[in-house]
Amino acid sequence: MLTSILKTSLVLSILTSTLSYANTVTRHFREQKDTRGNSNLTVTQPIDSAVWISPKKDTTQSNVSFWRFKKTFTSDGSKLTFDVSADERYILFLDGKLIARGPHRGTANNWMYETFEVTPSVGEHCFEAVVYKLGESAPLAQHTLKLGFIFKADGSYDSQLTTGVADWKVGEVGNIVPTNNENFGWGCGGVWKCTGNGFHVTMPKTWESTRKVSNKSRKAVDWGLRYDQWILYPSPLPSQTENYITIDKNITIPPNTKKTIIKDLGDYYCAYPILKTSGGKGSTVNWGWAESLYVKNGHKGDKGNRNESENKIFKGTTDTYCMDGQSNAEFTLPWWRPGRWCKIDIETKDAPLVINEIAMIESRYPLEDEGSFESNDTTLPDVTKICMRGMQMCAHEMLFDCPYYEQQMYPGDTRVQLSLMKAITRDNRMHRRVMDIYDFGKRDNGMIAMNWPTRMLQESSSYTMCYILMYDDYLKWNEINYPWLKARFPGFMFTMNALKYYENKDGLLVNLPGWCFMDWVPKWEREAKGVAPDGESKTNPSSLNNLFWVLSMQTASCVAEALGEKEIAKYWSDRAAKTGKKIVEIFWDKKRNMVADTVDFSSYSEHAQSLAILSGILSPEQEKLAFNALLTEKDLHRATVYFSYYLFETYFKFGRGDLFLKRLDLWRDYVKMGLKTPLESPDVPGKHYARSDCHAWGSHPIYFMRAGLAGIRPDALGFSRVKIEPHPGDLKFIKTTLPHPKGEISVDLKFENGKATGKISSPVPGRFIFNGKEIPFEKELSL
Repeated sequence: MLTSILKTSLVLSILTSTLSYANTVTRHFREQKDTRGNSNLTVTQPIDSAVWISPKKDTTQSNVSFWRFKKTFTSDGSKLTFDVSADERYILFLDGKLIARGPHRGTANNWMYETFEVTPSVGEHCFEAVVYKLGESAPLAQHTLKLGFIFKADGSYDSQLTTGVADWKVGEVGNIVPTNNENFGWGCGGVWKCTGNGFHVTMPKTWESTRKVSNKSRKAVDWGLRYDQWILYPSPLPSQTENYITIDKNITIPPNTKKTIIKDLGDYYCAYPILKTSGGKGSTVNWGWAESLYVKNGHKGDKGNRNESENKIFKGTTDTYCMDGQSNAEFTLPWWRPGRWCKIDIETKDAPLVINEIAMIESRYPLEDEGSFESNDTTLPDVTKICMRGMQMCAHEMLFDCPYYEQQMYPGDTRVQLSLMKAITRDNRMHRRVMDIYDFGKRDNGMIAMNWPTRMLQESSSYTMCYILMYDDYLKWNEINYPWLKARFPGFMFTMNALKYYENKDGLLVNLPGWCFMDWVPKWEREAKGVAPDGESKTNPSSLNNLFWVLSMQTASCVAEALGEKEIAKYWSDRAAKTGKKIVEIFWDKKRNMVADTVDFSSYSEHAQSLAILSGILSPEQEKLAFNALLTEKDLHRATVYFSYYLFETYFKFGRGDLFLKRLDLWRDYVKMGLKTPLESPDVPGKHYARSDCHAWGSHPIYFMRAGLAGIRPDALGFSRVKIEPHPGDLKFIKTTLPHPKGEISVDLKFENGKATGKISSPVPGRFIFNGKEIPFEKELSL
């Protein structure tokens, strides 16, 4: 057995199979649909005039199925605009070149399609689409109605290419099977065995005509009769990245040899594996992916320093590739793999195997940092780096809590992630998209699913309120799309009134449905799975749940006000004030001068003090006392990675950048531990170890560097004004930029003897506040 452990030098390039179309195939974005409207009643968008097609073979009973559709056409050199979608997923080729993957994640009543534009040269061309359903081997976030493919071409191409009109051919591809149907981790899809060649390049043995699996929508509304099929919406999101990265190449393995290669990719990746081989009939390659190596004979879950490999063992998700002797075979998987470490076990039989290339195609939302932050604290760039990478690895066709274990979208995580995104990019498409997803997926009781979309649903009232708070963030940080907001308002109000149902005689929430998760506080995790004391009590209210309820009602008032619904705004504002007063009456401990978690004053937390301060329900004197409790009381339950977001907001409300900088020691430790992304929860050596090495709910320090230390925040709805109020702690200078919907806000300041000097520029007017002094400005300010 030959074993080698390598630190890999990666070679990055644009996906080679798209090079010839790099300048001609582009995404086109259809006008957004904010409501279902007359979908499947009549033609409301071009794709509605096409028909879904599938193989003639009944695929409804098959768990896993791979099919290749093809259609040739003749081009006169004119531009072709086309819409495309499939169930569950497709890989689209034009003249043998990969040009798209999709569709973006959705559900049957909110199914995505993408639009592309290309200008083919004069002559004959061919579209091919590999369409597949993965059944129980699909990630849990992948929904399906039934296997199908739809394609709508415009103009003179319509009759040649539009499904239901043109005669597409289809054939089955059968050289990939699941080795088990269990989702690795929890929710990320099954493990695969690929034989001979990759499903994406293998041609069917036979081709046949397709059959229609949907009716063409009618040209006029016919008594409101709706077809029970996919309800199509144009995806507002850009295509995922297709970064082709070479890991290794040109390896020859002699006959009857076993070889193990462990690769440290040097960073965390979400990527489609690519294995190119020649010869080696009977050989197998087992390629595993892991976030980290585990300490040999260590405590369960102990991964130690993530950079180290000595005395470590590999535990990961492993797929199998079997060679039949073909030359230039190319293998891949139907869904990407996440991690930093790869273990590749190779075993040959009687023939040598040539591995032409080991590579991967990085896949994620094309999220890059459009802002910046500099200071004299030399530890912050490394903290920023792991936070940014964590956010990138959890941003795809939707936002994930983590890429390795769940790949689910949870409102509590999502709100924190969106807060980070608004500080690094002016692209707000994901903000609106995830709110659409939650709204379209709300439960029949008005609650937002704790994880959605998914095939294994969880429920949570506390996370439903986190969804509500996303609207407050949207209104402040983005140019407001009022038609879209109006379309979301009915569902928003449904959810608010659904929560109100659980109020007791005092107007406080009790007996809430679902898992009222709050934070992975060690004691709460052990005794009550992250639920605050009395968080799921049938009779006793929890101060934490009800403080979120106050924040939700305040948000409801803000949303209604923005839409001109003044009476509704006043209703929720009054209710928020009344509920806040009752919380103070019941939970304020006059002896200890802070807010209790429970009505019997048996538990106290950083969480309750933070939420009480942020909600504004306390008097100025009580706020000071509660904040002092945060700093001095020893028996408070402490916020961990996720809930530190609310703790840090509280620090900056009191101008304490120094406390934030000190609390960043947790993230500085991440850097020392060799992590490339933030942990789900803290490691406690010998007792508890974080499951996930990549959780974007821990990426929020970037947001607080820019919105807290530099103090850049909206000062009016729609970010039409800006407030710059730095809280630098002991930093000597801050130089930062923050993307704004209309440009870029720039702050370049030095701090000495309680004074700030430097320059500020902004695309919108605002005010600068420092040490109690306020200076208004229009676009620029020199200090």
